Amino acid sequence: MRIPVALIFTLLVAMNGISQAAEEFKSEAGKFSLTVPAPMNEKTQEVETGAGKITVHMYLSEIASGAYLAFYSDYPAEAVKQVGAKSILDNARDGAANNIKGKVTREKEVELDGHPGREFDVEAKLNGADVKITARLFLVDNRLYMVYVAYKVEQGSAEEIDKFLNSFKLLK
Repeated sequence: MRIPVALIFTLLVAMNGISQAAEEFKSEAGKFSLTVPAPMNEKTQEVETGAGKITVHMYLSEIASGAYLAFYSDYPAEAVKQVGAKSILDNARDGAANNIKGKVTREKEVELDGHPGREFDVEAKLNGADVKITARLFLVDNRLYMVYVAYKVEQGSAEEIDKFLNSFKLLK
């Protein structure tokens, strides 16, 4: 999944470390909730993949210290069966890194309610700024969730990042 570099850079340009009060966000359509530092804005985009065209649902909460994002997209069930969870998660991780010409610097396998996932960091340089993305991906049946924080390296707060990533929950 590719996210425009210009979007990520625009989100990072004005960041200066200001923290905000958290609020709960729920996506009934996406069947998830999380705690965000500011209201979420939603956008959808059609993306060509090896499994065909899919719709990516993007949610963005932006504050001075970083951009907090959640994405989900539904893949054809048959494609998920053929390719497998590991390959889908690996490809999504690689796409996130390649999209900003970054390098994966940390990775581990994680789970959410028994569903496979990945947690990883990507570091890159965007217009002279050292940027880092800390992300978690989960494959739930044929739905891929991506939750991440993008921030300038010197402004990232491990506490805020963990709070956001740990707040991601699936709705029943």
